[in-house]
Amino acid sequence: AFGAEAEGAGSRPWRAGDPDVEVVGTDGVPVGAHWGLLAARSTWFRAALAMRMHSGAARTAGCPRRVTLDPGGAAGLEAPYLRLLLRYMYTLAAPERDPLLAPDHLALTAVTSHMLGLEALTRAAEGALTDALDAANGPSVLEVARIVHSRRLEAAAMEAMAARLDEALAGSHFDGLVPAETRARIAALS
Repeated sequence: AFGAEAEGAGSRPWRAGDPDVEVVGTDGVPVGAHWGLLAARSTWFRAALAMRMHSGAARTAGCPRRVTLDPGGAAGLEAPYLRLLLRYMYTLAAPERDPLLAPDHLALTAVTSHMLGLEALTRAAEGALTDALDAANGPSVLEVARIVHSRRLEAAAMEAMAARLDEALAGSHFDGLVPAETRARIAALS
């Protein structure tokens, strides 16, 4: 079944229906999935798996293809999170209280789903980030907005920071994440 830990060498032989791809995150733990589904749902996976096949890294009997999913060394992209992401890819359903949209996963979900081309999940994460915006997390959300190319999220982050400029300026991430030109634009809004 999808999301299962990949079986190690010496396990039972591969059978039809078994995962034929191992998706590996930052923790190095492989999570089993199915090539056809990943390729159908995501242009990123389609390209990554096609490159592996053309480079001579195609699956041999009993040995699944392995794909490393690491968007810029994102923290938190570990097996438990990968299982949530794969569950979404298999069902295309993100319940309202989905853990992918929990506050501690929002930025990772927005960036990863954008990279994978999962537009509905990206929009859901952007909406949840917008709802959770405040002056303290505004600079981080602004960085996510730039990564996912969301003008709407960028504008919302800038408005949140402008509304509470003093609090935002005191935030530890403000100077490191927000370029001087953008800080000037935010100051002009307040």
